[in-house]
Amino acid sequence: MASAKKKENWWEDTERFEGEVVEAAPVASDNWWDNDQVYESGPQMPRPDESRLNPNLEAPHGIRMQVGALKKPEDRLTALRKTYPNAEPYGEDNFIMTDTETGDTIYYNKPGLTMRDVTSVTPEIVEVLGALGGGAIGALTGNPLGVIAGAGSGGAAAKDGTERLINWAYENEDTRDNAEYATDKAIDFGLNAGGEAAGMAAAKLAGAGYRGAKNKIAKYLTRDGDDAAKVSQTAKDFTEAGIPTTAGTVTGSAKQAAREKRLVDAYNPKVSKTVKELDEGLKGEFGRITDFINPNPGSRQSVGEAIQDAAKDSQDFINRRVGDLYKQTDDLAGGAAATGPNTKALAADLKVEKKTLNESAKLNKGPYLDQAIKQSDALAKDLRRGMTFREMQDAREELGRLAFAPDVNPTLKNYLVRTHDAVTKDMEEAAKGAGGAAFDTWKRADEAYKARFGREGSDRVLNPLANSESGERAYSMLTANLQHGGTRIGKVREVIEKANGPDMWGSVVRHHITEIGTHTTADGAAEFTGNKFLQNWTKMSPEAKEAMFKGTPYSTARADLDRLARLTDARKKAAAASGGKPDVGTNMLLAWGTLGVYSGVKGISNDMKARLATDPRIVKWFADIPIAQKNGALMDHSAVLRNIGRELSKEYGNDWVEQEIDAYLNNFKR
Repeated sequence: MASAKKKENWWEDTERFEGEVVEAAPVASDNWWDNDQVYESGPQMPRPDESRLNPNLEAPHGIRMQVGALKKPEDRLTALRKTYPNAEPYGEDNFIMTDTETGDTIYYNKPGLTMRDVTSVTPEIVEVLGALGGGAIGALTGNPLGVIAGAGSGGAAAKDGTERLINWAYENEDTRDNAEYATDKAIDFGLNAGGEAAGMAAAKLAGAGYRGAKNKIAKYLTRDGDDAAKVSQTAKDFTEAGIPTTAGTVTGSAKQAAREKRLVDAYNPKVSKTVKELDEGLKGEFGRITDFINPNPGSRQSVGEAIQDAAKDSQDFINRRVGDLYKQTDDLAGGAAATGPNTKALAADLKVEKKTLNESAKLNKGPYLDQAIKQSDALAKDLRRGMTFREMQDAREELGRLAFAPDVNPTLKNYLVRTHDAVTKDMEEAAKGAGGAAFDTWKRADEAYKARFGREGSDRVLNPLANSESGERAYSMLTANLQHGGTRIGKVREVIEKANGPDMWGSVVRHHITEIGTHTTADGAAEFTGNKFLQNWTKMSPEAKEAMFKGTPYSTARADLDRLARLTDARKKAAAASGGKPDVGTNMLLAWGTLGVYSGVKGISNDMKARLATDPRIVKWFADIPIAQKNGALMDHSAVLRNIGRELSKEYGNDWVEQEIDAYLNNFKR
C-alpha cells in the first residue's frame, strides 16, 4: 500500500480508506436514525466533482448524527470518510463528497433548514433540555460509556454525555486535547451552570457561532433578540467576566426576558438565584476593576490638595520657562525698535469697521468694539513713539490674559484676539530683522507662549486648579475636565505624574470611575449603580479614555470597563422587558424541568429521566413544537408525544413513562 503524501491542507492528511467500494446491506434498526445505508471503505476515489453538485442531496440522518457529535474539523472529516472516502471541506463548516449510488456530488449539510439539521445538532438540542432538567440529565455523566463526570451541570453535562454516547456507538474518535476539551466544557458549563433558564442553551445555538444556529428551538426562544455577532460577544463577555447570566440577558430577547420574569420561578426557581448572582456579579466586577486601578486612592481632599500643589508648581515652571525664552530673545534682538505695521493697520481697520455698524450692531457690538479700539489705538501711539521688542511682548501678554480669560465675552474676545495676533506678527518681524539666532529663539519662545495661553493651554487648564479655594474644589474641577477631550486630560495627567508620580494619577482615575458608577448609600458607602455607570462611561469620548488609561500600569482596565458597560446594557434591557401571557409552546419547553412532579410517580431514577430526555424521539418532538404551534396543531402534536410515551413504557418495561407524559401534557389543558 503506497503511503499518503503529506499535503498542505489538513484535510488531505486525514486517512482515506483504500480497497474496493462494496455496498453494504442496510441493517434494520428500531432507531430511526440507523436506517440509512452505510458503505464499506473502498479504493481512493477522485475528488468530488463540483460541476455535479446536486443542491437537493445531503448526508442521511445517521451520518449527520455521528459527525455532528464531533467538534474538531479533523475528527468530523475522519468520521465522514468512513462512509464517503473522498469527502473534503467545502465552504464554512461544511463538506462535499461523491454519492456512490448516483455518482452525484452531495453536501454534508445542504443549504436551508431540513429535519436532518435537527439530527446534526442533537447534542445541542439535548443541552436545551438539559438546562431545563438540571441534575436529572446530568446523571448521564455516570453512565458506563466513559462519559466524564463533573463536566458541568444540567445542559452542559447532558450535551457532553450525548456527544460521547454517539461517538462511542459509531466508534468515532474525539481527538481534542485537554486544553481544547476544557475550553469547550468551560463555555458549556459557564452558560448553563447555576440554574439559568432553558433559553440559555438556546442562546448559545442562536448566537455563539454554533453549527446548531439553525436549531428550531433556539430560534423559537430567541427570535426577537440581537443579531448573532452581538449575542456571541455578550456570551463571551459574561464568560470572561465569570458572571452567571440568563437567556433573556445574553440574547437581547425581550420576549425571553419576559418569560424569565413570568415563568421561570414557577418551573425552575434557580433562575431567580441566577439573576441575583448576575447583579451581584456586576457589582463585584466594578469593585475588582476600581481596586485594580488603585486599591488605596486616599480621600478626595488629599487627592485634591496634591492636584492643587502640582498645578501651582507646574504653572511656576511654565511661567519661568516662557520668561527665560523671551529674555533670551531680548538679549539677542537688543534694543531694536518694533515698527508695528500690523498693529497700526488693525487700529485703522477697527475704526472703519465701527462706522459701518447699523443701529442694532452699535447697541450690541459697539461697546466691545470701542474697548478693542482703545487697546489698538494705545499700541499704535506707543509704536509711533518707539517700542522695543520686550515692550511689545509685555503688551501682548496683557492682551492674552484679557482675550483668553474663561469668562470673557465672545464678541470682545474676537476683537482682542485680532489685536493679539497683529502684535504677534509685528514681534515676529522684529525678531527676523534682528538676525538668525534671535529669530530661532523667538520661535521657541512663541511656541511655549501658545502652549500657555492657547485654547487648551496650561493657563486655561491649570490656573483654575491652582487657584481653587480647597483641595475638594480642585478635585471637583479636575474630574469635570475628565469629561472633555483627550488633549486637556493629557495635559493634566502629565502635570500630576511629573509632580507626584503615576500612583497619584491612578488615585484620580479611581475616584473618577467610582463617582461615575456609584451612588452613596445611607451609611456612606459607594454602591454600584449600573444605569449611572453606563450613561457616564458611554458619554466619555474614546480620546478621553485613551488619555486616561494609555501607558498606565492598569491600562487593561479600560477594556474591562468597556466590557462591564456592555454587560450592564444587556442587563438593563432584560430588566426592562415585560409582556403578556406566555404561549403554550414556550410553557411546554420550560416545564420539561419539572419531569416527575406531575404524576407523583415514586422511584424514578435520575438515570431513567436522563435517558428519556435524550431519546431521539423526544428530542425531535421538542424540535417540532414551533412548527406545530405555528400551524395550530399543538393538540395533534401532543398526541404524538403520548404515543411516544406508550412506546417507551413498553421498551423500558415500566409504565411510569406513559403516566408522567400524560400528566405533563394534561397540565397544559388547565
